[in-house]
Amino acid sequence: MLDSSRTIVCVDDEEIVLESLEMELSEALSGECVFEFAQSGNDALSLLSTLQTAGTPVAVMLCDYIMPEMKGDEVLRRAHTLCPDTRKIMLTGQSSFEGVTNAINGAQLYRYLSKPWDKNDLVMTLREALRSFSQQQQLEEQRLQLEQQNRILTSLNASLEQKVAERTHEIEVERQKSEQLLQNMLPAHIASRLKSGETTIAEKHNHATVLFADIVGFTKLAQTTSPEYLVSMLNVIFSDFDAIAAELHLEKIKTIGDCYMVCGGLNARKDDHVRAVADMALQMLAHIEQATMQISPPIQMRIGIHTGAVVAGVIGTQKYAYDLWGDTVNTASRLESHGMAGKIHVSEDVQAILGNAYQFEERGTIEVKSKGALTTYFLLGKAS
Repeated sequence: MLDSSRTIVCVDDEEIVLESLEMELSEALSGECVFEFAQSGNDALSLLSTLQTAGTPVAVMLCDYIMPEMKGDEVLRRAHTLCPDTRKIMLTGQSSFEGVTNAINGAQLYRYLSKPWDKNDLVMTLREALRSFSQQQQLEEQRLQLEQQNRILTSLNASLEQKVAERTHEIEVERQKSEQLLQNMLPAHIASRLKSGETTIAEKHNHATVLFADIVGFTKLAQTTSPEYLVSMLNVIFSDFDAIAAELHLEKIKTIGDCYMVCGGLNARKDDHVRAVADMALQMLAHIEQATMQISPPIQMRIGIHTGAVVAGVIGTQKYAYDLWGDTVNTASRLESHGMAGKIHVSEDVQAILGNAYQFEERGTIEVKSKGALTTYFLLGKAS
């Protein structure tokens, strides 16, 4: 079967020339290609259009230069518009520099042969043109295959990038959740030290203020209310306390049952932590008073505050816990337990630092376990 992809179109206005070409080329290139013939430029262009519509590529076009209707350079120029990859060869019986130049510039002329042609030269030229066309077709097929492969790879890469982006987003969301959980459990600077790889964290603060708050009669309340109500109530109250602590740049240390512990002076707010803790205590009582209007039975709190040196650190490896130790912590806890419902019980040190900016009621001297006799005060509010 002849290869239609190796089609040669021969164009000449003289029938005898076409017959001679058909005889010589059929004999020399038998089985190698398919031949088509046209006796004018218009016939040739119409033939090219028909072949193109049929999907038959034209490998070589062999065209005479001197023809009555349309010269060969014009035929080849128009043919180039239809079939730019076709190898164009011009035949002419007279030398025409202008015609050859026009064909080169307008049709990318492949070769120029003079009449009468040498058969061997013609055959060799056609075979070279066929080989050149085939190589270009192969390169074009390879290019198209590479483009297809590139599109597939681009699509796969885009899909992979999308999956990576989604997974990265998921990891980032989980990281943010973990960091948020860590921030909720620990002071920011402690969380940063843990993330950096530190395993043992302990620090001493020479000046810190500790507050303990406790719901009065909580044990009895727990016996007379449902667990769901109890937990819901504590969640509402302590969430509001957390918001107050965050607003005043204080560190919530922990909750134990109905006991709430907060400290000032551990972070950036070191200069006025006593005042900040006092303000929080006043806001806590105001909040409880307002909340009591919506809670039955009504509740009250005892609050104790002391200031001094503390040791802070992280304990545990699976469930981290940030805690405080020292005499200041113990004294603040004793002040809370020795206090009165609805009152803020403070040490003499706290009263001395706050001074005239706040109102106090002297409670007098009380005996405190492990501390002996202490002069204490009730914080009433800010001075008017």
